[in-house]
Amino acid sequence: DAVHPGKVPYIKNNVSDKTGYLCRYVKMETEISATHRHQYFEIFVVAKGTGIHIVNGVEQILNEGDLLFIRDFDIHDYKELDGKPFEFVNLAFSSEALYSMFTYLGENFPSRALLNAKMPPHASLLPEQRDALAYAMLDLDRGQNPQERSLKFRGLLISVFTKYFFLAES
Repeated sequence: DAVHPGKVPYIKNNVSDKTGYLCRYVKMETEISATHRHQYFEIFVVAKGTGIHIVNGVEQILNEGDLLFIRDFDIHDYKELDGKPFEFVNLAFSSEALYSMFTYLGENFPSRALLNAKMPPHASLLPEQRDALAYAMLDLDRGQNPQERSLKFRGLLISVFTKYFFLAES
């Protein structure tokens, strides 16, 4: 579902009403991507290869293990680099999930800094961290009912933000 304020496609909803998230493994060779923004938030980790992420008018080269937090106002797009594989695990989640987490984490967590940074917060993960996070993200949908999946997702979100974005400067 997309509308076009300011001619930038605006994706209104891409998360489950039952769990508060949607997780996908993205292979750019099979995706059609366009510059967009959305009303939800995302984290994504580059699982394989190198690609280009155009965000808020700036091109970034992304490598395996790069983890980004995309806010609801970030305007972005992805592209392959020189035809090389570029794959990532994308976790889209509701604003309710994000703000509930920030409230739970309290005043000592840099939620304002993460939301007000000019560019999306970024962390570089070691290969074993990348693999563990990608697996945990993809494991969210395995077998449980929606309430269990939602709880598992919220626990993972807290873990990711406190481990990788707690000291994020940008």
